[in-house]
Amino acid sequence: MAGHLAAFHYSGFSPLSLTGESFRLCRCGDCGMTYHRRVLNAAGLLRLYGQWADAAQARRFEEAHRQAGPDETARDARRRLRLVLRLLAIAGSQRGRGAGVPGVLDYGAGAGGTMVAATALGCRVVGVEPSATRPQDATGRGAVIYPDLAALEQAGEPPFDAVVLDQVLEHLPDPLPVLHRIAALTRPGGALFLAVPDCRGSTVPQGFDQFHRVQPLEHLNAFTPDTLDRIARAAGFRPVRPPPAFLGTRLAEAIRAAGAVLWQPRTTDRFYRLDRT
Repeated sequence: MAGHLAAFHYSGFSPLSLTGESFRLCRCGDCGMTYHRRVLNAAGLLRLYGQWADAAQARRFEEAHRQAGPDETARDARRRLRLVLRLLAIAGSQRGRGAGVPGVLDYGAGAGGTMVAATALGCRVVGVEPSATRPQDATGRGAVIYPDLAALEQAGEPPFDAVVLDQVLEHLPDPLPVLHRIAALTRPGGALFLAVPDCRGSTVPQGFDQFHRVQPLEHLNAFTPDTLDRIARAAGFRPVRPPPAFLGTRLAEAIRAAGAVLWQPRTTDRFYRLDRT
């Protein structure tokens, strides 16, 4: 485990300090949710995301474990634009004409890529990000980013038409209360996007990729499509089939987008609509 944790390049932290520690995944007999039995306490999580997981650490991890370069940057930008377009289509079917500028909340904004995409599409965009360093690019463009949900709630922001939690729920010690608070911030009929690592078959990790999905310091919950739907429904969100979205000039991309109307794989990147009225 120490060797895999070392690959995360945490700033100011040595995985050797966890030598002799044991981590075990448990499964809830009622809801089927899989989670780590032992997690960092509140002070430890604050240190993890406030100090160890800084912007430099994130860049090092990306460079070491993911394809980098202009092509990957462009693909990521298109992915985020398609994501926002799908959310706006889901929410728009319930908004009606003359509803004004749509509001988008990115909870766990990271470096602010989704906020940039939503802004480019004319949305009113707000983010929540506990790290003081990661969203510098977004704040440099004038984005409004709160350090936590409490600060956002106190600010009295109007209800949002769409909310994004991209690689967030797996990091939360108790995700359901957070989703209830997200529901209270969402307009009835509004759209939600949840993306988490797909942990089907990863409860006993083999190799770094599977270890990353259930990484014990950060990925406290091990979701599957079924358990993700279950927790979303418990907060009032209903799964919906996202509409296709196409950006680009390549015929193959257009064909793939059209094919999504007929068949979409069941993954842990999922769209929802708030049923609350």
